[in-house]
Amino acid sequence: MPSTPRGKPAGRVQDSVAQQLGMHSMAIPSRNSRVYRMEYINNLCLLATTFHKIAEEVYQTSGEEFGEVSEAFTKGTVGSSTMPQKVNPKLAKGIIANAQKLYSVLTSCLYVSPRPFEADSSAYFIFDANIQESMECIAEIVMRAEELTRTLVINRERMLHNVQLTHGLINSEKIMMHLVAKLGKDAAHERVYQLAMRSTHEGIPYAEVLRHDPVIRQNFSDSEIDALLDPAHYIGLCAEMAQETANRVMGNNHG
Repeated sequence: MPSTPRGKPAGRVQDSVAQQLGMHSMAIPSRNSRVYRMEYINNLCLLATTFHKIAEEVYQTSGEEFGEVSEAFTKGTVGSSTMPQKVNPKLAKGIIANAQKLYSVLTSCLYVSPRPFEADSSAYFIFDANIQESMECIAEIVMRAEELTRTLVINRERMLHNVQLTHGLINSEKIMMHLVAKLGKDAAHERVYQLAMRSTHEGIPYAEVLRHDPVIRQNFSDSEIDALLDPAHYIGLCAEMAQETANRVMGNNHG
């Protein structure tokens, strides 16, 4: 928190106010150091990047080409003047725009922070305005992010459809990793590469190419090939990690 004029009585007042606000008492008057303001705005930027990343993912995967998620739709809402069936990612776009605006606020602070003299009012004009603007931006971001994550619509069927578009080619690495134990890394990589290229250029389903390859047939049964190409077997601990994180966050909020 900003410091009072130094002196024993002033120091005690400063310490007492800081304690009541749950803050620390500054050893150096805030007029002498602008780093704390920059640190605050920088922390807001770091928080914004998390929500920004979520918004970018929603923005991209809600497009008709993907169709994996969408923002909640309220009956009677017109999505577009030319395409009324659309559900535009308005919340995501608001997060993206405000996050980009917030990042620019920090940049101007970096330029003004080295200004000489503690009473240089030109620095305070910028810092005062930037702190207010940064708080307004992060408030808009957080409010939109809360609604977006709470009301997001997930299209599981479309996700499954999209992950199967390559007919198993997306799981080529898993095939190679299991083949390494039998052939060695270089040989396994070369074999899988040749099979993947054949599937791609000849338009043959990857599973079929694998089943007709003598080396693959020698090392894997049909059921093992199907299991290796199943996207559900290639997500590791993602679901468990997501659930554990959600539980931990919810526990902290209610603790």
